[in-house]
Amino acid sequence: MKRKKKKVNAQQTRQEQAARLNSYKKKILHYLKLMNCEEVAFMITNESMRAAYRSRYFNYPKIQIAEGVTVSNEVKKEIHSDFEEMFATKSIEVIPGLIMSPKEVVTYLIVIYTTVKAIENSSNAKTVQLIQNFYAKFPDMEALFKLVFKELAQIMSFIGLFLTRQGESICWMDHISEDSMEVSGIIIEINEFVPEKRTLIIDGNSRPIFRYCLAFANTGPRDISIPAEKLDMNGSIGNLPIAVFLQQHVLHRLEERLDCLPDFIRRFYLYTSLNEPDIIHYKGRILAGYSLGGRFRLGYIVLDYHEGILVAKTFLLLTNNGTPEGDRLKENSGLTKIDHQYWTTDKLSAFQNSDIKDHAEMKEIFEKAGCGILFEELPFANDDEDGNVLRAEVARHMFEFMKTGEDKN
Repeated sequence: MKRKKKKVNAQQTRQEQAARLNSYKKKILHYLKLMNCEEVAFMITNESMRAAYRSRYFNYPKIQIAEGVTVSNEVKKEIHSDFEEMFATKSIEVIPGLIMSPKEVVTYLIVIYTTVKAIENSSNAKTVQLIQNFYAKFPDMEALFKLVFKELAQIMSFIGLFLTRQGESICWMDHISEDSMEVSGIIIEINEFVPEKRTLIIDGNSRPIFRYCLAFANTGPRDISIPAEKLDMNGSIGNLPIAVFLQQHVLHRLEERLDCLPDFIRRFYLYTSLNEPDIIHYKGRILAGYSLGGRFRLGYIVLDYHEGILVAKTFLLLTNNGTPEGDRLKENSGLTKIDHQYWTTDKLSAFQNSDIKDHAEMKEIFEKAGCGILFEELPFANDDEDGNVLRAEVARHMFEFMKTGEDKN
């Protein structure tokens, strides 16, 4: 038995449309008031308001998938959800003291601006005066639109990092319209790049490696090469840039040891740390400092020159053996690799979320070894309240353990 189609109540539909239009009109008036331009409302006819309502999403960014890129429906939903949230919550200073989101700027201010622009050649003297007053008070829309695109680029880069599967698929987003008020409609396209892969014999074992790169909004993939002179290898390999490849092991160690940082932050600062590397040679190894924004050095990437390329093999936290700081810590405290694993001091969370930072003697031991930066309040670090409870007595027990070891000696 076929179900009867539900009849559309034309009157109810008209009422709903009228209610949405009225709500939109109130929003327009609200933003005009914020701009101290309420008088502009007198110029906007009902016909102009309906036209503005129909065009309110014309400039709103639309996301599409580039040809050849496969994205599941579930991931598409996540992309749109993340985009909507960030576009509605990021902040732009429209005029001094007035903050709006990019979404508000695109949905309301640009509509107001284009509506007024459509009648700026009016012959009515009062309208001309109102338009002149409007332009004197309203923000510079070209400059404001560029700020929208700046925030948009940051959102696009974040989503690209979210989609990227290092070693498998490097993703980024391009906007394929000009950042100008003269061009309507913002189309954002999701693109994909597969990095070069190789297999090398490393330490007697066959290891898969991949060309290390990352992609950013509107620029596409950027791979990493380190100039030979930075490696201080006595000119034996010339002065050409040396391509950097990565073992997956690096990413596993970053996840394990920088456990309270989000994955996209770990990967972003891996890129910046290798793109502008701070190289040291230590005990026959090439170490590149791993830092957050060049300020917080948390450890080192171990590099190996192999068959004309640099291979990033692993990540060492400052406390790990094989780093200058880790070896000083072992000498000063007697803590071994097994001790670090037991007390989890081979992980960043031990310093961010336990009470070691509040124990003067323990904190001093790590600071003297050069590991004090691990106690700093780091950007993006997650607070682990449950971890704080579970590890509230770490410092005291650890200090007693170390004192016991000294007494035995």
